Amino acid sequence: IFRAGFVGIPVGHTEAARVLGFSRRQIFLRINLPQMVTNVVPATFNQLIILLKESSILSIITIPELTTVASGISSETFKVTAPYLAMALLYWILVQAVAQVGQLAEKRTTGYLR
Repeated sequence: IFRAGFVGIPVGHTEAARVLGFSRRQIFLRINLPQMVTNVVPATFNQLIILLKESSILSIITIPELTTVASGISSETFKVTAPYLAMALLYWILVQAVAQVGQLAEKRTTGYLR
């Protein structure tokens, strides 16, 4: 993701900074890094949401989490729908929270484009 963020920066920006006499450090900190962050924020948050959604798949292997807890509650109480609906609601809330943070971060990093 980060490599793609750097590759997505137009070469002309770096060349223009060199012509203006910026040092390599100034080019990185003032030209490349802000543009890279702008390019990378959406993809990073998408990966975070995918990771969050796939954590339920990891419960099948060894990691106990919401799905395991929900199945344990349903086997103890013989009420199947309530624990799984609560689990789905919790996952939805978590995904929405991460998506909102991602949108705020994207607005903050791309605010100069509007």
